[in-house]
Amino acid sequence: MILKIHPSAASNFNDKAGSLIKLIEEFPKEKQKKSLFQSDLYIAASITEKDIIGDIEEATLDYRGNTVQRFFYFNDKKFGLSEKNYSELREIAERIQSLSAVRRVLSLLFVERKLFTWISEKYKGFNVPDVFIEYLYSEANAVIKTVTTWIPIANLEVESAFTVSNSEIRPFSKAVLDKWAVKVETLDGVNKENALIKQFEKIRKDYQGLAAVVTTTISEPEYATDYALEEAQKITAVLGIFSGATLIPDIKCVSKIKGSEIIAQSTIFIEGDKGSFEQKSSIIGKR
Repeated sequence: MILKIHPSAASNFNDKAGSLIKLIEEFPKEKQKKSLFQSDLYIAASITEKDIIGDIEEATLDYRGNTVQRFFYFNDKKFGLSEKNYSELREIAERIQSLSAVRRVLSLLFVERKLFTWISEKYKGFNVPDVFIEYLYSEANAVIKTVTTWIPIANLEVESAFTVSNSEIRPFSKAVLDKWAVKVETLDGVNKENALIKQFEKIRKDYQGLAAVVTTTISEPEYATDYALEEAQKITAVLGIFSGATLIPDIKCVSKIKGSEIIAQSTIFIEGDKGSFEQKSSIIGKR
């Protein structure tokens, strides 16, 4: 078992999580309104009920992109928590995630989603653990694994690896990309004309030879990328001290996370424990 929460703390959180179930209420289902305006935007794909696998979950976001409500469907009815009650759920999730045993391996988003899933499953009468912490243990241990992330740094090359904070600065070398390329080229249905191969060549063109912040964690994937991004931001800020730009007030160091030189965005390469890799690009701070 990777997670270990003190029994008294676990009991307290179980009681608080259980109290959320009685706060679930039914909400009216929104009817789709047919717009009089017929858009001519290109439709890339149409998703039907046959394409949907599993239960549908809805969420309401505020203007900052933060989740303020979640809903689920049961017996063709819509249930969920009001904004006030959802803020209580989020507060409980935040307190659980702040525990030292949890915050090193699970993101707040993971805990929050699992807490909502647990209360909805309990409300439906489904076969899930009676107490939330036991359910969290089970769900977390199913996804916690060794994750290595590579975050390229713009306008910076290094000859050899060195350690900074809890990460390393390494060359994002041809050898590293060659290793990943072998994995891509052996996928079923992939050939030289395949779009995946062409995308990989673009990765080479954009990132090969740059330095990268390499971080390894044993955690769930969402936490791994969040933590790696924080590490990369701190490390590039420290390395900026050695830039000549620090001597000129109106010039900034351009050796930042690759992609964030102008707009705060990042590209993260996630290396799996079985030789696979995944590329994620996003605006930093946007949720």
